[in-house]
Amino acid sequence: MTKRFLCSPAPALMAVLVVSAVPAALQAEEVSLLADFEYFLSKEEAKDKETGIGTDSEFSRFSQLYQLDIGRFIYPNVFLNFGGYFEQDDTESTVKTASFPEITSENKETTRRPYVELNLHNPLYKTGLAYRKRETETDGSSRTAETVSVDEYNANLNWRPVNLPLLTVNYQRIELEDDPLTFDATRDTLNLVSKYTYKDFYFQYSYNSLDSTDHIEESGSLSVNHNGSVRFNKGFDYKDNRFDVQASAKYIYNTIEFTGANADSASVDTPAANPGSPFYIANDITPTGNIDSDFVDDSPLNDINIGSGGGFNPVSIGLHFSSPTDVDTIYIQLNADQDAFPNLATSQEVKQLVDANSFDTQVYVSDDQLDPDWTTRPSSMKYNSIDNRFEIRLASPVRTRQIKVTTVPLTLTAPGEIRYDNISVFTRVTGSSEEEPENFDQYYTYGLQWTPTPKTVIGYEGFYKGQDTKHTDLQRTSWTNGLFFRHRLTPILSTYGRFYHNERTETQQGDREEQTEQLYSLSIKANYFETLSQVLTYSGANTTEPEGSTESNFIILRTNADLYTGWSMNLDTGYAFNTLLDGVEQKIKSIRIGTTVEPNRDINISMDYTKSWTEETDRVDAESSYGTVQLLWALTDTLNAFFRYNFRDQKDVQTTSTNQREFNVNWAPFPDGTLHFSIGYNESTDSAGQEIKTISPTLTWQIARSVFLDLRYNTGTIESSTESSDVENIIAKLRIYY
Repeated sequence: MTKRFLCSPAPALMAVLVVSAVPAALQAEEVSLLADFEYFLSKEEAKDKETGIGTDSEFSRFSQLYQLDIGRFIYPNVFLNFGGYFEQDDTESTVKTASFPEITSENKETTRRPYVELNLHNPLYKTGLAYRKRETETDGSSRTAETVSVDEYNANLNWRPVNLPLLTVNYQRIELEDDPLTFDATRDTLNLVSKYTYKDFYFQYSYNSLDSTDHIEESGSLSVNHNGSVRFNKGFDYKDNRFDVQASAKYIYNTIEFTGANADSASVDTPAANPGSPFYIANDITPTGNIDSDFVDDSPLNDINIGSGGGFNPVSIGLHFSSPTDVDTIYIQLNADQDAFPNLATSQEVKQLVDANSFDTQVYVSDDQLDPDWTTRPSSMKYNSIDNRFEIRLASPVRTRQIKVTTVPLTLTAPGEIRYDNISVFTRVTGSSEEEPENFDQYYTYGLQWTPTPKTVIGYEGFYKGQDTKHTDLQRTSWTNGLFFRHRLTPILSTYGRFYHNERTETQQGDREEQTEQLYSLSIKANYFETLSQVLTYSGANTTEPEGSTESNFIILRTNADLYTGWSMNLDTGYAFNTLLDGVEQKIKSIRIGTTVEPNRDINISMDYTKSWTEETDRVDAESSYGTVQLLWALTDTLNAFFRYNFRDQKDVQTTSTNQREFNVNWAPFPDGTLHFSIGYNESTDSAGQEIKTISPTLTWQIARSVFLDLRYNTGTIESSTESSDVENIIAKLRIYY
C-alpha cells in the first residue's frame, strides 16, 4: 500500500503511548478480560418429492474469542485505554447427494483487532486520538487464502464554550488492503459541526468531506458537503389572541472532484434526490402482483432473514418515493448486531455464499403506488465485505416511484442468519462527465398559527424546495402552501380540516415538466362517552401531470367502543371513488372489524377482518378479504401458549387464496435462580404451503459469578410442495469474563 506522510507519525505516537502505559498496567483503573467459546452444529436431511433424491448436509463451526481492555488515568484529565481481541472460527461442511460425490470443506478465519485510545476531558473541551487495526486471515479447502487489513486512525475535538457556538470536529483515516492484492485504497473523512442558539434563533453549520483513493486504479474522488440552516420559533399573545410563528431556511451545497492519473475512469455513488421510505414484504410469492396488505412499513428491516432459518420463500425490501426518482445503484446494509442476533453469518461466510450464487436477486420498479405494476430490471449484485453490504447495480438508470429488491435463497445450508438493516439508493457519477458534479439544494419553511379562542385554532404553513444539479442541467422546484383549522363545536363534537396545494416543476436541458396537486380533508369527531367515539372523515386529492390527471375521494366512518372491561371493538366503513391515470373510473367499498378481548390478565384474544369490493370501468370486478386471529394464553407463571392464524382471499381475473398459521408453546420451569431451562414447540404454515415444526429446548446456567453457559437445541421438519427436510441445530456457548 502507498503510505502518505499525513499518517506516518500516528503509529509512532501510538507506540509511545503503549510503552508508557505498560509499567502501570497492573495499577490500571479499569481492566476487563473476556473469553467466549461457541460451538454450532447444523444437520439437514432433505428429499426431493418429485425425484426422490436425498441430500444430507452438515455444517459445524467452533468459535473462540479472547478480549483484553485496560484503562488508566496517566494524568488527572488524560485517560488511556488500550487492548484488543483475537477471534478464530473453524468451520467444516459436508454435502452428500446420491448421484454426486461427497463434497467436504474445512475453513479457518482468524481476526485480530488491537487498539489504543487517548482521551483528554475537561469542562471546556474534550479531545481524543485513537488507532485501531483489523486483520482477518481466511484459509481453507473451499477458498483461496486471503488476508484483509484495515487500519483506522481517529482524532476528535468537542469544544463547548459558554455563550459561544459549540464546535465538534472528527477526522478519520482508513487504509484498506488485501493479500493477494485485489484492492488497495484509502478513505479520509473530515466532519465539522457548529451549533449556536440565540434567543428565538437556532443556527447550525456542518462540513463533511470524503477523500477516497484507489491506488490500484490510480483514481479517486473528493466529495465535499456544506450544510447550513437557521430556525426561528416564537409565540406571543396580543389582545387575547395567541400567535405562534415559525420559519426556517436550509442550504446544502455538494461538489465532487475526481482525482488521480485515471480520473476520467473514476466513479462515485451519490445519494439519490429522494431517500424514500422503506418497506418489506416477508413472503413475496407474487412479486409482480402485490396488494396493500403485502407491504410492511415503519418496521425494522431486520425481520428479513435470507440465511439460516429464513426459508426458501421470496422476500423483498424496497422504497416508496414521494416523486419520480432517478436510481441506478442500491445498497442493502446487513445487520451486524451479534447481541440481538447471535447466529449471524460472518462477512467471509456471506461473501462465500454470494460467490457461489446462493441467492437469486431481482430488481422491480413501479411508477404507481396506488396500483403497482411491477416490472423487472436487469441488475448485478456483489457483496462488499469491508462495509458489510450488498451493492446492486442496474444495467441502466431508472426513474421510478417505487423500487424493491426480491431475493430467493437457493440453499438452506447457510452457516448463519443474514439479516437486513437498511436500504438506500444512489445515482452513479463518472469522471468522464463534461462538468464536475455540483448540487445546490435550498429549503424554506414558514408558518403561522392563530388561536383566537380556546376552542379554535387556525393555521397556515408553507414549504419551498429547490434543487439544482449542474452536471446534468437539472432543476427541480416544489412549492407547498396549506391551511388548516381545528374547532370544538360542543363538548361532544369537534372538527378538523386542511387544504394543501403543491406545485412541482422539473427542467432538464430545456424540457420542462409540471405537476400540481391538491389535498383536502374534513373530519368530525364525536366523543359520546368515555367508552364510545366516532370519527367521520372525507379526504380527497387531485393530481395533474404530463401523463394525465387523477382524482381520489375517500369517506370513512370509524367507530371505537369499549363494550365491557377487557373487551374493546372498532368498526371502519369506507367508500372511495377515484379516477385513475388512464381515465378508468374506480369505486371501492370496504369494511373492517376488529376486537380485543382480555377476560383476565392471563388471556388476550384479538381478531381483525377486512373486506373490500372494487368496481372499475370495462374491467372485471374484484373482491378481497383479509383476516387474522391471535391468542396469547399464560397458562401458569412458567407455561404460555401463542396461536395466530391469518388468511387472504383475492377474486378478480383469477381467484387466489392464501393462509398462514403459527402455534407455539413455551415452558420455563425454573424462572428464578442461576439455572434457567425452557422448552418451546413451534408450528407454522405460510402462504406458499411450507410447513415448519420445531422443538427448541434451551438451558442457561450461571456456573459462577463470571461464568455463563448457554445450551440450545432445535430439531424440526420443513415440508413444502417440492421438498421435505429434517433439520437439527445445536448451539453451545461458554462465556468467562473479569
